[in-house]
Amino acid sequence: MSDGTYTVSLSVTGPGGSSIETKLDLISVNSGGDPIWYVSFTSNTNVPGVGTVADEDVVSYDPVAGTWSHYFDGSDVGMGGSDINALHVRGDGSILMSFNTAVSVSGLIGGPNDTFVDDSDVVLFTFSGAPGPNTAGTFTFYLDGSDVGLTTNGEDIDGLHEFANGDLAVSSTGRMIATGVDVRDEDISTFSGTGGSTTSGSFTPLFDGSDVGFAGSGADDIDSVSFSAGGELLFSTVGTYIGAGSTGADEDISRFTGTLGAATSGTASLELVLGALGIAAGEDVDGMSFRLQ
Repeated sequence: MSDGTYTVSLSVTGPGGSSIETKLDLISVNSGGDPIWYVSFTSNTNVPGVGTVADEDVVSYDPVAGTWSHYFDGSDVGMGGSDINALHVRGDGSILMSFNTAVSVSGLIGGPNDTFVDDSDVVLFTFSGAPGPNTAGTFTFYLDGSDVGLTTNGEDIDGLHEFANGDLAVSSTGRMIATGVDVRDEDISTFSGTGGSTTSGSFTPLFDGSDVGFAGSGADDIDSVSFSAGGELLFSTVGTYIGAGSTGADEDISRFTGTLGAATSGTASLELVLGALGIAAGEDVDGMSFRLQ
């Protein structure tokens, strides 16, 4: 069985008839530690047990305890009004993140243009205390997208995952023509290279959405990317996607199992239906990360 959370149904049949009961996300399977999900939204969102969070915030969901927590409050560190639309939470709790628009990042260390960060760039936030609603810490510049060909409006990074070897899985809001790839918004690429204020490296295809039925429409745009401990792709989309044998809304997270690369094959299935976890159907996940802790 793959890592993840599973819904369990019990069906009983007897002389008096039959009955079935279903429990969402009842069983959690992982290969080393408890699973935690980290999520950001496109707009102000009411989160059970937390309250209303903004688009510059990150919340966490613990499927074992069934609880949400406020993980990162962007307004506390000068990012009020800046939409986080891609994120990856590292093992030490720090966050790699990218933004929906060009922003000025308060106190940014090591940036090539003072505090300016483009929507194709990545920064690293390191907590100076414990994560939570009272956030403190520092931002360090991590990747300059323009150095490796990310220069157009459609090349805004909107999905991000860091692999153990330091490579990054990246998706974009539109067509991305960069060093090594020419891909669309339903695709994912791997970046290998050196980051910092002078970034160098190249991209290779990782997931071709059109191979598994993702159309070139906005709804099928992959806008959140992570990977399970077993290496399976976890994703969310801009709208309600239909592809890879499954369908999911923009507030849902799905799992893709199969063969990755320039020739992609496999199937998707719903992993987390956030509507069943207290998130309103009108909300939209635009940043997501999964890790074991």
